[in-house]
Amino acid sequence: MGGGGAGATSHGSAHIPGGSVEFGVLGPLLVRDRDAVIPLPAAKQRTVLAVLLLRAGRVVGLDELAEFVWDGAPISGARGALLNHVMRLRQALGPDARKLIRTQGPGYLIETEGHTLDLHVFNERFSQGRTAAAAGQWEKASRQLGAALDLWRGKPLLDVPSSALLRDEGQHLEEARLLALQARIEADLQLGQHETLVAELRQLVAEHPLRENLRSHLMLALYRAGRQVEALAAYRTVRLLLREELGVEPGSALQRLHQAMLNADPELSPPPPAAPSVTWLVPPPAPAALAQVPSGISDFTGRQTLLTALCDLLSTPVDAGQGHAVVISAVSGTGGIGKTTLAVRAAHQVHEHFPDGGLYVNLRGAHETPLDTFDVLGRFLRDLGIHPSAVPGHREERIGLYRTLVAGRRLLILLDDARDAEQVRDLVPGRGTSSILITSRNTLTSLAGASHVRLEGLPPDDAHALFVRIVGHDRAAAEPAATSEVLVACAGLPLAIRIAASRLVSRPNWTIRYLADRLTDQRRRLDELQAGDLAVRASFRMSYAALTAKRTSGAARAFRLLGLVSGSSIDLPAAAALLGAAQHEAEEDLEALVDAHLLESPAPGRYRFHDLLRVYAAEVAEEEPQERRRDAVRRLLDWYLHTTVAAARALAPERRRVDPGPWQQELSRPLAFSTYDLALDWCESERASLVAASRQAADWDMHDIAWKLPGTLQRLFNIRKYWSDWVTTHELAVRSTRRVNDRFGEGWILSNLGLAHLELRQFERALPYLHDALRIRREIGDRSGEGATLGSMGLALARQDRHEEAADYYRQSIAIHRTLEDRFNESIELNNLADTYRNLADFPEAIVCAERSLALSREIGDLYVEGLALSTIGETYQDLKEPAEAIRYCEESLALFRRIRHRQLEAAQYQRLGELRLELGEPDAARENWERALHILEAMGDRRSADVATRLMRLTSCTPPARPGSSDGEGPPAVSG
Repeated sequence: MGGGGAGATSHGSAHIPGGSVEFGVLGPLLVRDRDAVIPLPAAKQRTVLAVLLLRAGRVVGLDELAEFVWDGAPISGARGALLNHVMRLRQALGPDARKLIRTQGPGYLIETEGHTLDLHVFNERFSQGRTAAAAGQWEKASRQLGAALDLWRGKPLLDVPSSALLRDEGQHLEEARLLALQARIEADLQLGQHETLVAELRQLVAEHPLRENLRSHLMLALYRAGRQVEALAAYRTVRLLLREELGVEPGSALQRLHQAMLNADPELSPPPPAAPSVTWLVPPPAPAALAQVPSGISDFTGRQTLLTALCDLLSTPVDAGQGHAVVISAVSGTGGIGKTTLAVRAAHQVHEHFPDGGLYVNLRGAHETPLDTFDVLGRFLRDLGIHPSAVPGHREERIGLYRTLVAGRRLLILLDDARDAEQVRDLVPGRGTSSILITSRNTLTSLAGASHVRLEGLPPDDAHALFVRIVGHDRAAAEPAATSEVLVACAGLPLAIRIAASRLVSRPNWTIRYLADRLTDQRRRLDELQAGDLAVRASFRMSYAALTAKRTSGAARAFRLLGLVSGSSIDLPAAAALLGAAQHEAEEDLEALVDAHLLESPAPGRYRFHDLLRVYAAEVAEEEPQERRRDAVRRLLDWYLHTTVAAARALAPERRRVDPGPWQQELSRPLAFSTYDLALDWCESERASLVAASRQAADWDMHDIAWKLPGTLQRLFNIRKYWSDWVTTHELAVRSTRRVNDRFGEGWILSNLGLAHLELRQFERALPYLHDALRIRREIGDRSGEGATLGSMGLALARQDRHEEAADYYRQSIAIHRTLEDRFNESIELNNLADTYRNLADFPEAIVCAERSLALSREIGDLYVEGLALSTIGETYQDLKEPAEAIRYCEESLALFRRIRHRQLEAAQYQRLGELRLELGEPDAARENWERALHILEAMGDRRSADVATRLMRLTSCTPPARPGSSDGEGPPAVSG
């Protein structure tokens, strides 16, 4: 909540004074050396630093550190990996890092003396605030507690990827913040700020419904604000909640307060309110204006490159003898993007180049009744000196006279808010030395000779500068995290930024955090972005209403249906499926939206909404009948499923796939993929959309798609190791299979979930999933699935060094697949069995099984399993101390993994080749291979990078690195079941 919400008073900047280095844990992890923020990109380094800061001044043992770094499941070799992480952390912190992070006994200690840690400052200010409150010094208490809360930049340790740390320490920090917030509110109540506290307290009560202290504060604030009925209603609400949720009555303090209100106890009367502070805003003098161009705004911010280019274009001398020499510039963009602001600014800057002055008209193109050009011509003629009685009554005569008068002058004509090219065409002089500047919500592509400027949202620095210019530097600097959140919600739209900032200026008792929290709910965001006669929704509504005009009604429907899309963007074939239209028809409607600046096209055939337009589109989607909305979503999700199945077929032709059902649409077809690379590229580019589609299918009760789509995507998740996507989509998918009692799907998804947790080495979670999957598959007679799950269980046992047991499961799996003549799965399990024999030191049998796997994979043309088999043979020869032979197989395997773009397995081969080259006495070649492996693993965020880094360090210090039983420490990779 940052500074606490609506009732918080301003307590100055949140900058932490003193010390040469500032550390922050009250939000995203922060390290700042003077004015420079020190980036810590590596996740494990951030975790190490966070633990040390939370234990500042105390030694943290290696075991405790490992528990947090690896989330309760430290890897083998954790101590060596920690040495590497601490070394890199010191490097990131600079040359004096050893003075900051000291090695002491069996652990590390961070010394913050002479530096600043926001947690320590928070605790100090919190203590001072409580002491002042105990002494009845309420102003000082409010000031100190508010200053303590200003240090919060968001959720503590927001970017530290340690669930254990967030669980153990994050909740403690949040509780401390809440206690400080309650204490500050109590102080503000004592100061008579009850009216300004009501909104903040309502929000806090919604967030913490069982906190009776907050309920008490809310009741008292309402009562003192003269809202006795609401105060008593608040008591009834909490009483009902406590009885229903916990079966108890409110506490004695709350009951006494309620009774005192019923008795109108005079002790509840508010203290005299503190005198409000007044801020005088004195605007700078307005710049000199042209004859008709409106005055510019004093806080114009950004757009300097565009402004300069526009001014250069408008002020360039033109030769009237060169025929059509009039300069035409058209500035287009969505509503609220700042078109008029930019145009007016440019007009004022170039006014000296137009000695005859300027004409201006707002054409009201975005309104229901735009101005008629005939009437505009009449006004312009009168402005140019024609007596009203002499203004021609026919359109063509007016156009001719207007062009005649303009041809001999040097004018700047600003046509604001044009509907389309047709509306402005008659207002463009035929020749002369004048310039025309046009703004429009539509791209005026058919306007001959025009130079086009398309406005996008303000970049982050300019957006921040605009916000600061309105709300003031000190206020924004006091809450940097909340300021950033407000700007993210405004999505670079100048109108939204101005409205948000103006609301804060008009409500000095609001904190920026309070507004940021109000903007968090997308369903209410457009409600919040309105002030006076300014409203983002109203601006969008005008653009949307214009779509209902002739030739664009299809675009209006497309806009509504696109509001149903859960992903961040959509490509043309998917959009055609959503719209139930042929691609060329869908493209026509989508491009009309792009021309109207209601949709963006970041690449040919790809479309996305501006963030605020996405919110508005979701609102107007409700205008479509429920049945049509459901049909559109079903068409889109069905298209995603069929196309993903086609991609899976290209990625692994022999692998088992789900049945997507018959294709029902006539006008659009799912994609087909002729090569492995095309399929993988499509899956990668659409991953975010496909994951979002999986969630949407579950939300819309389309449970067949909700499990089949993640089940098919498992192939991509496995190749690229997208663990989070794999687990979250499959957990939703399990619930969907159970909702519709799809036993086949449940077995499939449970088996995949077991594989995901197996890959994450979470065996205590993997094995229950696999056992459940095996039981279901046996019950329904799914022999192929049974064989796959048996193989996965063997893999789980092998990963735990239970190789004898694993071999038994592999043999059972092989027998089933052989009976089913499933050469693909038989080849996988043969390779797994070969690796198990290798770990049992039965090298001849390992080679026999691996070569059988190799032969089968080559028969069916599966490069993935072929690469695995080659890898296993190479590793077996390595165990046999035949490095030259091992290198041959490993290099063949590497070539295949690079071909199928399996980055993790590619890294594994580089690791193994490094070991083999070192065994042959080639340290430079070893280093080169390990550096390539490290580059890949670090890019993937793979924890094995620590092992490789350790080997490189040992190689540098000439210490021969120890080789684990497998170069990646994991055994064969998991495959889909």
